[in-house]
Amino acid sequence: MKRLSGGAWLFLLLLLASLVGGGLSAAPYSKDELRTAVVMMALRKPGTDSFLFIGSAFHVGGRFFYTAAHVVRATLPEKYKEYTEWGIAGREPGALRFFFKPVQVVCVDPRWSPLKYYVAPFDFALVRLTDPNWDPDSALRIGSTRALRPGEKVSMWSYPDGKVLMEARGSVIAVDQDQIRVRREDGVVLPGSSGGAVLNEAGEVVGILQGMGEYEGESRVVAGTIEAAMKGCPLQR
Repeated sequence: MKRLSGGAWLFLLLLLASLVGGGLSAAPYSKDELRTAVVMMALRKPGTDSFLFIGSAFHVGGRFFYTAAHVVRATLPEKYKEYTEWGIAGREPGALRFFFKPVQVVCVDPRWSPLKYYVAPFDFALVRLTDPNWDPDSALRIGSTRALRPGEKVSMWSYPDGKVLMEARGSVIAVDQDQIRVRREDGVVLPGSSGGAVLNEAGEVVGILQGMGEYEGESRVVAGTIEAAMKGCPLQR
């Protein structure tokens, strides 16, 4: 039996905490609903079942999913140049295999411009399902950041490693018109979390995960507000 390194044990402990821990638990939704509402963004090699995990996304109804602009504008290594078909991926309740459903990128926020070392503002994109025969069972309810106050608890749902839907928890540090800054207190947030959902205490989506880092010994997360996302990439109902 292969022994796990200290880092592997730490990851497993964080994973268990994110899956079975207390806290908000996205009260209005079951875990099965969350697994179809929060998905992976992926690129598939046309004509095959092979796809690459790029980031996270979440369904807000009408077959529309919000994600981060830097996810759908990711630059891949040359060896992956044949992976050109965007889609969402995940596992339906009880399924062992991942599904892949094609999507069309309908909007990248025109105000967004990538920054090399910092989280760029207006990092939003909107994609739409193109498969007419598949409709997600659930969607996240859209909330508002107007009532968010420093110290309020939030939950963050994403696929940090491209395999398992995980919850991270934290408290709001500050909110402005375009971004929410959160102190991460539990769970895992990694680069694959980009495009995931930030939920308030009522289980409403209030932000889109954009970046994370360390500041004065604290793990901090930056998310774009749902209002800014809907302004830059309005839902095309």
